[in-house]
Amino acid sequence: NRVVKQIPNMITSVRIIAAIALSFVESMSVPFFIIYGLCGFTDAIDGFVARKLHAVSKFGSYLDSFSDLVFYVVMFVKVFPVMEGR
Repeated sequence: NRVVKQIPNMITSVRIIAAIALSFVESMSVPFFIIYGLCGFTDAIDGFVARKLHAVSKFGSYLDSFSDLVFYVVMFVKVFPVMEGR
C-alpha cells in the first residue's frame, strides 16, 4: 500500500528525468519529440493517478511544480534558440 501511494511521485520523477534527457538530444529531432511526448504524457497522468489512488500529497504537489519548472527551463534553453533562428 505504501509503494502504491508513491506511484504518482514515480511518474512525476520520470518527467524530471525525461526533461533532463531532452537537454542531451538534438532539438526538433525524432528522439526529442518522443521524449517531449513522454513528458507530456506523464504530466497529464500523474495527477489523475494520484487522485485515483487517493495518494494526493503536499510533497507530490511540490514535486509536480518542480518537474514543470525543470521541463520549462530545458524547453526554453533547447527550443528558444531554434525558434529565434527562424
